[in-house]
Amino acid sequence: MSQETQNKLDALAQSYAGISYDHITTYSCGDAPNGKFYRNYNQREVISAVPEARTGRIINKICDELGIDYKDGNAWRINQQDLNKIKQYFEIKRTGKVERKLTRAQVVLIGILKGGSGKTSTTTLLATGISSIPSRIYKTLVIDLDPQKTASSQLVPNIQVEDITIGDLMMHEGTDAEFEEKLSLSIKKTNFPNLDVIVSGDRDRGYDIYVREKESAAKDGEEYQCYKDLERVIEAVRDQYDIILIDTPPHFVAANLSAHYVAEHLIMPVRPSEYDWDSAGMYVSFLARTYKVLRHLGHKGYKTTKLLISSITPNSNAESRLSQKLRQASGAANYFTSSIPRSDAIVACAEQRCTIFDMSLHEFKGTRSSFLKAQQAITPLVFEFELMINEFEGKE
Repeated sequence: MSQETQNKLDALAQSYAGISYDHITTYSCGDAPNGKFYRNYNQREVISAVPEARTGRIINKICDELGIDYKDGNAWRINQQDLNKIKQYFEIKRTGKVERKLTRAQVVLIGILKGGSGKTSTTTLLATGISSIPSRIYKTLVIDLDPQKTASSQLVPNIQVEDITIGDLMMHEGTDAEFEEKLSLSIKKTNFPNLDVIVSGDRDRGYDIYVREKESAAKDGEEYQCYKDLERVIEAVRDQYDIILIDTPPHFVAANLSAHYVAEHLIMPVRPSEYDWDSAGMYVSFLARTYKVLRHLGHKGYKTTKLLISSITPNSNAESRLSQKLRQASGAANYFTSSIPRSDAIVACAEQRCTIFDMSLHEFKGTRSSFLKAQQAITPLVFEFELMINEFEGKE
């Protein structure tokens, strides 16, 4: 019986590995560095994305001036790289500055101690949304701390086993020069020119063992502080970005403690169900106790702690009531008024290792009305997130 079980598990493992490989080969043959295709825009979508353009004639004139070829046979098409050039053109006109000086990145943690609450969906939607929707260009970095690497696989479909992970960086013990080189190699470019990723991997599960070994090896009078491992990574890249988003695992392991220490903003995705309500309460209660440790270590406080309702069923009265209860419990300043809907379009995009911001309406192969509703529902959330970031820009 035991051998039969072993054979069955081996066969399942091989079958699932085959599915994963097929996904990688299917969705990583594009023209962008992460294996995806750059998002394409038609003229109407460009005018919507860059309101200053106003008309097709103005857009054509700017494209000619910037050397952007928008003729694709009889169609009008440009990609995400070209759109960013147009956004930069208008940003220079608004500010008079050829290159915007980056402020120190604001570090945003997406966390709650429950699987399936929408942490990864929130991370990837906010990352791709803030990289594509606003007229301003934000340099964004996603750090995937969850060894399940769901965010990594969605943002970087062509990820390889040998790629340098966040765990490799946190466990690095070489020289500073070697660390800088490893860090540079770890940053993955994506199909959004202003969005980068540091991926996670299976071997990152060994970080907890590494931490225990370091704590045991510490000499008398010395103290190993694991939060400094992630802090070292953050400080090394912070001047290169506007926003750093951290996707966390559903358990309060050493890496998660480190993330809560380096973060300045905390976003808690919660599904509108009684079970998730209980989990949110337990997480906040646990965090209140844990924060005493973080304060002792020198944490200066979170600038914002916001509840985000995720995966809410449209037109569900029961879920709307629960959402309202959660928001009332959080307080007016501590929740997003927008939410992430339960949507077939979001699921269909995730199946292709994408979010709804990886493609335009004319590129979506499913029901377009579902796709449009999902984009229209989440766009206000992206703007709320942008307002949150701008409120504290340049403030330590």
